[in-house]
Amino acid sequence: MLYMSEHTLRNRLSKIYGKLDVANRLDLFAYASQHGLGRPARTG
Repeated sequence: MLYMSEHTLRNRLSKIYGKLDVANRLDLFAYASQHGLGRPARTG
């Protein structure tokens, strides 16, 4: 199992937000959706 402290996670997310010019996880999700990143959820 990979361990990452909460502090490290916050720092990494902060750097990602800065590089993508987003403010939070919701903005990050919107950015990913607008740029075709990720994949659609499977159903069934």
